Amino acid sequence: MNESDKWPNSVILKVPKTNDEFKAKDGEPKMDDTFQEYFLDYLAKAHKREIAFYDCYHRLDPSNRFLPKLFYGAEYDSQHHEGLIIMEDLSDRACCVPMLPGLSDAQVRAVITALARMHSTAWTHRTELMGELWKDGTASECWALEPLFVDSMVEAGKDLAKRPSGWEESIGEINGRFPACIVHADLWAPNILWTKNAEGQASDQLCAIIDWQTVHSGNPCEDIGRLLSLNTTSAYRRANINHLLEFYAKKVAEFMGGNAPFTLAQLKKAFVGAMPYVMMFFCFGTTNYCTMESVVGKEGTAKREENRAELFDRVRSFIEDTENEFYNQIQ
Repeated sequence: MNESDKWPNSVILKVPKTNDEFKAKDGEPKMDDTFQEYFLDYLAKAHKREIAFYDCYHRLDPSNRFLPKLFYGAEYDSQHHEGLIIMEDLSDRACCVPMLPGLSDAQVRAVITALARMHSTAWTHRTELMGELWKDGTASECWALEPLFVDSMVEAGKDLAKRPSGWEESIGEINGRFPACIVHADLWAPNILWTKNAEGQASDQLCAIIDWQTVHSGNPCEDIGRLLSLNTTSAYRRANINHLLEFYAKKVAEFMGGNAPFTLAQLKKAFVGAMPYVMMFFCFGTTNYCTMESVVGKEGTAKREENRAELFDRVRSFIEDTENEFYNQIQ
């Protein structure tokens, strides 16, 4: 092996930091000290968790080609601010597609296949992943919010919040035992990279899913819901959701030796259960998306208004569908 095979020609440096937008023009902070402290604490945990995620997955599923290589990771701390991730640069062979108009059916299925593999790895190596990724004391922190938050929870939730570990198993006791797994939680178009074709445009071949700083244990349908609600039209989502859930279940079964850890009926119920969570973050994100040139286009152009109308239709349609699902359950 020669030197050119050993070392990459370029790398991506990911450095966690607070954005200057948090400061006013006079240099004074825009947020109070309590929120700044919370944000810095979250930043440190998210960065640490992303490093742990890449390390775990490359070790547990080394042939998985849907993750960039991690060369080095240093944890971020609110005191020294020296966190760093050095990872594979995929820009020479991969690109993303615009969120509007979004993904084709072939691209959606490619992402769902990758998610099925990621989720299957999580279910297969549940103990290792939980031990590596959830060491930040989240359970005890939630309990410390009593009585502000925990008093409003149902009795099962109160008992769950007191437990320092074993969340996945504990959640199973009160949610019908649908298995939790690793969730990306931010599957919008810029975080999905596609292999470039001969013309330098995005093909239907998935290259990588990036930016795992919001990774957490949860409902796998969070990812499926985010993927479809943000990156496809409402007409496509409504027409294909059942077929795509069946496709996902089939792929999970393939990756797990023939048997998925859930039934199709459970999966469809889990998707409905994830809809309010997906809806909330979609509404929150749209307040930013609707003014971002990278999403809706340049100001003053007809294309911008067309894209904004499509974006708002996707949000409105998902809100309506979420409301209808839960209204039907109540009835």
